Amino acid sequence: MSKKAQKNKILTNRPPYYLKSYAAAMWRRIVPLLQGQYDFKKIDQTQIEMFCIQYEILRKAYDSIEDDGVVNRIEKSVQDASGQIVDKDLTGFKQNDAVKVITNAVTQLNKLSDNLGLTPASRSSLMSLGSDEEDDDTSQSLAEVFNLTTPNTKENVK
Repeated sequence: MSKKAQKNKILTNRPPYYLKSYAAAMWRRIVPLLQGQYDFKKIDQTQIEMFCIQYEILRKAYDSIEDDGVVNRIEKSVQDASGQIVDKDLTGFKQNDAVKVITNAVTQLNKLSDNLGLTPASRSSLMSLGSDEEDDDTSQSLAEVFNLTTPNTKENVK
């Protein structure tokens, strides 16, 4: 990170050195988008890092499923009298643990997406924050004009 970026406490498009592969790629994808929409600062870096790390966890778990399948066979070895394995009997199937990892990563990604304003609902919520403040200012101004009370003034209406 440049001295100027550190001084201004802004995020750069360059990922932190400890983010690798999928996480670093996600950082390079998401930070320019976030900075284009919102005023993200260095203080927000942890949330963005967690998002990128969860994305990497998701992708690596998906790679595991691609390699090993969604379910794994459970087999029991059949041995002869000398202890040599002569066959394997199928006893059932077990879900690949990577499926649970994906489920957890998606849950975390959804929460972090809301925090970062990456979903339509969270974006509209962030946008309405500014308009709520404007509405409060307008209400306060009207109350003063008409000499009325508002919850903020704690005065009685005369």
